[in-house]
Amino acid sequence: MTSEYERDLIRRNHARRQLRAVLLEGARSPIAGNAGTAYFASLRESAKTGDEVGQIRVRGLGRRSGGGPAVTAR
Repeated sequence: MTSEYERDLIRRNHARRQLRAVLLEGARSPIAGNAGTAYFASLRESAKTGDEVGQIRVRGLGRRSGGGPAVTAR
């Protein structure tokens, strides 16, 4: 029988592998744009006002959709 400790190790290893796969996929993807002065100014402004402009969402993480996660800017 598998102990809770072993199941936790398996879950952590699975999560580590998922994170590694997502990071490698991102490293292989083309650069979508430059993060210049104006980009960071808009992030600071949205942080001050609480707007969601400039936030990044990762969709599909943790699901087996076959296509991998999609990273989109809001």
